[in-house]
Parts: sequence; C-alpha cells; structure tokens
Amino acid sequence: MSCPGAQVSIDISTGLLWLWHQKLQNIRKVSMVLRFITQIYAILVIFSDVKHEFFFIQTITLTFAPNHTPLELIKKYFPNLSEHQLHQFEALDALYKEWNEKINVISRKDIDNLYLHHILHSMAVAKFLFFKEGTKIVDLGTGGGFPGIPLAILFPDCQFTLVDSINKKITVTTAVAEAINLQNVTTKTARVEELKDKFDFVVTRAVAKVDKLLPWARKVLSNDQKNIYPNGLIALKGDLKEEIKSIPKFEYKEMVHILKYFNEPYFEEKYVLYVQG
Repeated sequence: MSCPGAQVSIDISTGLLWLWHQKLQNIRKVSMVLRFITQIYAILVIFSDVKHEFFFIQTITLTFAPNHTPLELIKKYFPNLSEHQLHQFEALDALYKEWNEKINVISRKDIDNLYLHHILHSMAVAKFLFFKEGTKIVDLGTGGGFPGIPLAILFPDCQFTLVDSINKKITVTTAVAEAINLQNVTTKTARVEELKDKFDFVVTRAVAKVDKLLPWARKVLSNDQKNIYPNGLIALKGDLKEEIKSIPKFEYKEMVHILKYFNEPYFEEKYVLYVQG
C-alpha cells in the first residue's frame, strides 16, 4: 500500500551554489515554508566557507503531507460511492457542528476531526465485512450515531437500528438521519435488555468492555445467517492487549488492525474486533 500524500523529491547533484553575502537573509523565507510541511525526510549536507560564502548541498528530499478535504478523505478509501452517498457524507459536517452546539455528542475539541476520528473510523466495519442486502444491524450505545449513521449511508439495502439509553443523544441521531433522508435507519431510546427484535450483527464503538458487550449482543442476535461471517459482535476498540484476555479461548474471534484498511496515523492503536455470536 502506498503512503498517502504527494511526495516531492528534489535531488540536487553535488555542486556549488554561490550566494552573495547581502542575499543570505532570504534564507529566512525557507523556514516559513517549512512550517507548512508535516513530514520532512532530509539528508542535507552543508559545508560553508566563510571566506567564499557558499553552500555545498548534496541531497534534499521533502515529503508533503496531504491536506484532505472531508470528502477527499472518504473517497480515498471508498472510491465507488454514488453521488447521493457523497452528498449525504458531505452534509454530516454542518449537521453535526450545528447539533453539537446544542447537545454535546462529540467533544468540542474533536469536532473538527469529525471525518477522520468518527466517520472514517466507523466505516472500518465495512472494510471488515461487506453486509449483504437485507442484513439487520443494531448499533448499541450509538451516541451521536457512530458507527450506525456512516454504515447506513454505505449500506442503503440493510436495516439499521440505532440504540442509546440517553434520549438527548438519540434526538441528535434522529435529526441527522432525517436530515440526510436515511430511510434504512430506526432510532430508539432504550437499554439492550429492552430490545425485542433480533439482528444479524451488533456493532458498537467505545461503549463497554468485551466481557459485557458479548452477553448483551447474544441477547439480540438472530440464528438466521446471511453473510460470509456468522452473526456476531463487531466492535471498534482501542488497545486490546488486556481486554482480549477476557474472551474465553474457545470463542471464535478475529482482531484486525485498522491501519490495514486506512493508512492514517490516528488508527495506529485502533482495531476491529469480531466475536462470533
């Protein structure tokens, strides 16, 4: 997988660049440019001779980090989205910023990272498993609609139920889903124990540890199988080194590093965890 960002390599053959003494102050302008470069890989050999006032430059290599717009970030990893889906993803920016001023569902310090930290993160589930048409998914502890809303945009032929015990969070989720005309989303203010319906998969993000999530998930999982993976729990998790130990060895599980799907530094300690129901 190629690294993101456009790379500009400048190889300057060994030589002498004569600089007039009165022009040396222009070098300060270079430092202003470097402030806009996130990553710099440089091998710079400079030898100066005060008497002759010159620099000997061997090699300079610069790597410029990309400045993705929100849609470019999504399209980078999901290039086959329809225009309708792209419009829905684009609309999330203004909707969440507006609602987050009224009801805090995303840290105000993190709202500018909506597409990377929340939307793209949610979409890692789709990289792990492409749900077949008619699949029923419940998002337990959806909060402001993650991972449920991004997944519902991706899978318009699947049915999503977004559940949270806090009504004001469901207020935001419902409003966002209605604003982008998500016909495949139902929202509920409820606890998992109160759910009567059955689902093919339970998805969740940052809700509880696996030893609690798994019993909750099994209460609402259907026995009917539609997908290449058996029905089960798909959780977006952080560091799992300790948490994974709570899952009995006889349980079938898979843990996938999200960096496998999205080559972004934010996902260095993010995982998709699947446990069969």
